[in-house]
Amino acid sequence: MEKRRSEASEIEEKKYVIVDKGKVRLNISPAIYDYFSIIKTKEIFPKSLKISVKRSEHMLQVTIQPKVSMSRKELEIIGYEFFNHLLNTTKDVMTG
Repeated sequence: MEKRRSEASEIEEKKYVIVDKGKVRLNISPAIYDYFSIIKTKEIFPKSLKISVKRSEHMLQVTIQPKVSMSRKELEIIGYEFFNHLLNTTKDVMTG
């Protein structure tokens, strides 16, 4: 049972957009995206979304939770939209 749980956790960590229990979690590599760009991207999104950022040595984790109920597909789209804005923000920071 424990082995199965650790395998599931390992698979989940390799996914970049994880939808679960009314929120979406993004696993972001700090080797690619810096913390400043994530905070700047967070400011773009509406206040109707609660966005939190956790840092660890090997991972930046963004959790987005809407204040209203959304479908799994809508949450997934929001996750990918965050990545799109993060890419643009990072590009602006690097060239700017």
